[in-house]
Amino acid sequence: MTENVCARVFECMARIDLADVLTRLPDAQPERAARELARAAQQIEEMGASALRPRIHEVRALLDPAVRERELREAHRLYAEMGSAHEARIAALLEA
Repeated sequence: MTENVCARVFECMARIDLADVLTRLPDAQPERAARELARAAQQIEEMGASALRPRIHEVRALLDPAVRERELREAHRLYAEMGSAHEARIAALLEA
């Protein structure tokens, strides 16, 4: 059972990272990135892997400039709740 959970967490992380890459490519693929994020978010909810939630918001911020600030603020809030060092990195992005 533990191996299965670990595999699912790594799969979720891979989906988030893939979405991140897909948004940064010269021929960005935002639709595919959004699908990967949606699947990762679903997996997070199923597993209760809330530590991965802020990363979803970070990548969503890359997908749509209209929601960038809102998504970064949510990522910042979640990282702050966890006491993560990523909080400072997101704060810097919000100030830029």
